[in-house]
Amino acid sequence: EDTSERIKGAVFGIYSDSDCTKLVEKLTTNANGYAKSRELTIGTYYVKEITAAPGYVVSANKVKVVVKSDETTRVDETNKEQLASITICKEGEVLAGWNGTNFTYLTQRIEGVTFKLTAGEDIYRADGTKAYSKGAVVKSNLKTGSDGKVVVNNLHLGTYVVTETKSVPGFTLNTTPKTIKI
Repeated sequence: EDTSERIKGAVFGIYSDSDCTKLVEKLTTNANGYAKSRELTIGTYYVKEITAAPGYVVSANKVKVVVKSDETTRVDETNKEQLASITICKEGEVLAGWNGTNFTYLTQRIEGVTFKLTAGEDIYRADGTKAYSKGAVVKSNLKTGSDGKVVVNNLHLGTYVVTETKSVPGFTLNTTPKTIKI
């Protein structure tokens, strides 16, 4: 949808009913993003994607097609790249009180901690173009909100590294990077 690249490996069904329950034929797109059905009898059919190619989201579109004598009918469909989100949470122990003998602590989420997100490997879009080289900063200055978390949306599938870059008073900076594969 975003690049107009042809997609190999998408599986479509041709159905004889509008509920798409009566499969007439199953087609898989080739390297040129093309699939051709056998000759169909005159009538009304519905084309719907069954399985998207790797890295893409299955389209919910259903296309009505009327097959006529001695005519070729063409259906063009697009797919969106499958993207993901990462939620980064920061927790720490805070003083809860005194029980008469010892201080008591509880774990809670911490507001205001800053992180950066880098590519843990070369990361590619579903169409094969490189989005980020290994080590490239994807997002920086990601600060946790009052709920102690920050969300990064619209990430290409791959491996990322989350690193805390700035803590808040009363807490130690955790410099150990965390690797996440999505």
